[in-house]
Amino acid sequence: MRDLVSQGGGVTTLTGPLVTTGSQRFSEAVTLAGSTGLQGTTIAFDGTVDGPRNLALTATGGPINFAAAVGGTTPLGSLVINRATSTTAAGRVVLNGTATGAYRTGLLIAAGVNNVTMTQTGNSVTGFQGNGVVLQGGSRASVFANFALAANGESGFLVQAGDTTGTVIRHNAITGNGFNGIWLSGATPSVSILGNTLTGNNNNGIVVSGPATGVLINGNTVTGSGLTGIRTEVVAGLAPSAMTISGNTVRNNQENGIILAGNSGTTVTSNVVTENRLQGITLTLGATQTTIDSNQIYKNGAFGVVVSGASTLGNSILSNSMYLNVNGGIALLDGGNRGQVRPTLTSAQIANGRLAIAGSITGQAGDVFRIQYFSSRVTDAATNAKVEGRTLIGFRDVQLTGTSASINASFSSLGVPSKGWVSATATRLTNGTPGNTSEFALGVRVTGG
Repeated sequence: MRDLVSQGGGVTTLTGPLVTTGSQRFSEAVTLAGSTGLQGTTIAFDGTVDGPRNLALTATGGPINFAAAVGGTTPLGSLVINRATSTTAAGRVVLNGTATGAYRTGLLIAAGVNNVTMTQTGNSVTGFQGNGVVLQGGSRASVFANFALAANGESGFLVQAGDTTGTVIRHNAITGNGFNGIWLSGATPSVSILGNTLTGNNNNGIVVSGPATGVLINGNTVTGSGLTGIRTEVVAGLAPSAMTISGNTVRNNQENGIILAGNSGTTVTSNVVTENRLQGITLTLGATQTTIDSNQIYKNGAFGVVVSGASTLGNSILSNSMYLNVNGGIALLDGGNRGQVRPTLTSAQIANGRLAIAGSITGQAGDVFRIQYFSSRVTDAATNAKVEGRTLIGFRDVQLTGTSASINASFSSLGVPSKGWVSATATRLTNGTPGNTSEFALGVRVTGG
């Protein structure tokens, strides 16, 4: 058979495989009465597609188009896109793993299938024994949005190694899956994970493992994960690089909020990281050149930020708000950030609308440090050892001419709580570029005012 064009006005029932050497077009509603595989140069559905069976599509020379809902009345058992120049779903896609004979995976996009667009409100992939959605080996310039990915036995959304440049996973509700919420596994470049809600996934909310580059994780809410909210992993000695983690809320996860393992050149900015059972953010296993800035990190069960291991170096921690973390703000463990020496503060006094801070820093002649000064409320810490830094007061850059230097500084006292605390961090600058940041200095009580 060359071309297939079904006539409108009724319902086409499909029970098994159908192969044509030309195009296939279904002008009326389609019902799946058996697991169905279709192959043609192009495939188009003008009406709805329903039936609790599996549908596999192969377009050998052009696009696959769904003009109406897929599984909108009776959810499909699975949907597989084996080949197409593009795939567009203009209606919602609904797949349910409890359907008769359903596959382990709900929505499978085969390796090398690019330009997939499924963004309609009401998309749903639920109850599969395996993963909800799988990109099997690269899917460039694709957008997956507005899915409910829930109660799948493995991950809600799995992206396997391949060219994923320009692919976006956005505004999905990913809940109660048996493994990870979203998992980028292997070399998965330039994926954007935007504005998703990930709740109660059994392992981690979002995982990026292996040599992924240029991944953006922005604007997501990640809560209630059985392990960590957002994490990266080293695989065969390879780790992610040039990632950005920004604008996320990472809350109430059972271990850490964010773990970066082995990453290089990652930016962590403008996130809210709170009420996680262990650390807020952990850098480990050789994570380097990380920038952690402008985050709110508070009420975590251990430290706000931990930098762990002698190969975990060059990580700057600047302009964050840290408070009420059980063990304190920043911990450098086992040589992390080369154990950068923290400043010593001796006084913080308010007079005539100015806050005068006195202290010192030690190092080697020629060292340049950015000293950031922070204030905390009276109630934020019982002792100076627990002082963190709720509010950034300002900074000064200091160059050592010997082995120590004064870090005395004066700022407006506006907003600095009377009888509160002042602390500071030191970040080493190399040709103006921030590197290793210290722990917080032991705090001093504000006097005067």
